[in-house]
Amino acid sequence: MTTLTKERSTDNLPDGVRSSLEYLRTGGLGEVIGFTSMALEMGEPKVQSDTDMAMALCLLAADALDAAEIERELELERVRLVGIVERDPKTVMIAYEDGDHQRLARAASNALARADAAEGRLAKAVEALTPSGETKAAYIGEFSFTVDFTNEDGEDDYMRVDVPWTTIKEIMAAIRARAALSELEG
Repeated sequence: MTTLTKERSTDNLPDGVRSSLEYLRTGGLGEVIGFTSMALEMGEPKVQSDTDMAMALCLLAADALDAAEIERELELERVRLVGIVERDPKTVMIAYEDGDHQRLARAASNALARADAAEGRLAKAVEALTPSGETKAAYIGEFSFTVDFTNEDGEDDYMRVDVPWTTIKEIMAAIRARAALSELEG
């Protein structure tokens, strides 16, 4: 069985990737989503990004997919534990009576602790990907992109455009759907 704790270490990542990952996790994801959304709305088929940011986005996507996998593993662990007792309660009782009760208690306790930890991480992932007043406050204004244009003096110029909240919500919904988190929304 795969372990329920899937925390990705950033220790071995290049500084630029770690910095990009921190930026995305502290609100910068909105900017990236906003930029990409606006580019799509403007009919642009490609968006430029440095490799550090591209790697950080891939790591965040992997984290979202891991959250869905953790939910599946959590359910399998619960079914397995219940199944053991339901299928063979005599064996469980004999092991307990033979003195293996400490091992059984530790195994059950460890399984429950892993399940609780997985539920906590999953709840945080679902909350972060569910539109609410809190996520709106966290993400609104965090996502933007620049639009290049030629100004009235004929010089190259640019302006910053914030991604609308509706676009951010659409992106959140797409991530939830991709990570199979939609059915967990309350």
